[in-house]
Amino acid sequence: MWLGFALPALIFTLNGLHEIWPQIPNLPLRHVLNQYFTERPFNAMVYTPIFLSFAAIGFFISFPRNYFSVCGSSFCGAMQLD
Repeated sequence: MWLGFALPALIFTLNGLHEIWPQIPNLPLRHVLNQYFTERPFNAMVYTPIFLSFAAIGFFISFPRNYFSVCGSSFCGAMQLD
């Protein structure tokens, strides 16, 4: 439990100190994926960022592991045409 608090606290503290003193390293939480999509049809995407959100990780870790598979299978079951 404490690791789940300490890791984001350390990263956000380092990023905050980087704003004050630029010689402290910055740990980016946003990455742009456009450099990896260079061939058609993916190069038509203008801007494709991905964010590391510790709040979202903490929220979704509390879900049961089979929650998404149950929701997905019930959605697919409702979509079947009889």
